Amino acid sequence: MLGLRVCEQEVTVKRLAQTAIAITAFLAWSSVQALIIVESGPTDSPANAQNIDAAFGFLPDQVIETNSNLDLGIPNATVFGFSGDGTYDYYSFTVGTGASPLQVGQEVFFDTDFAEIVGLDTHITLFDTDGTTVLDTNDDAPFKGPGDLGENVFNSFLSYIFDTSGEYFIRVGQFDGSDYGGVLSTDATYQLQVSTVPIPPAAWLFGSGVLALYALSRRRQTVKRRKAAA
Repeated sequence: MLGLRVCEQEVTVKRLAQTAIAITAFLAWSSVQALIIVESGPTDSPANAQNIDAAFGFLPDQVIETNSNLDLGIPNATVFGFSGDGTYDYYSFTVGTGASPLQVGQEVFFDTDFAEIVGLDTHITLFDTDGTTVLDTNDDAPFKGPGDLGENVFNSFLSYIFDTSGEYFIRVGQFDGSDYGGVLSTDATYQLQVSTVPIPPAAWLFGSGVLALYALSRRRQTVKRRKAAA
């Protein structure tokens, strides 16, 4: 009898491990479906902002960091920007609506990379849902990351915690000595990275899902044993 119980426990552990592997594989498969957005104009105003919700995925990217320790941001989205019209580039994204993985109460990071290749000194500005109220702005990043190639960090970096759901806007411009930067030069190229880190409830939700599957498996086994004994 003891040997039978040990065998059943081993089967349960194997099934739990198989379930966890299946969930992980599903998440990995889902993340592969994410797209990399290429800027396509005109994106010169909030009304013409290019939405990047479809670009978010869960694959790690060594270029996308969230702090000076270079911790990776997951989930993340990458935009390849190509400016040819001497204007700002506006991008929109949603928070707390289910259209993207970004959640209310979650710190979101905005970073430009590789702009220094063409001598571009970026300046990014984050706008509220109305497209005009400035939430934050940054010219030079406070630390050097993998996508910052020059001796001086002229790429931009900022982070923000959103407390209200809705569609927000991030604008890419270039340094001109003003508070929020000027329009991009016609030969400007850059990468815009938008990333975050999972909030604790998300981790608990994943764990709860595994436990729920485990409980369901145990219940089914109990029912089968009772039917077999009847």
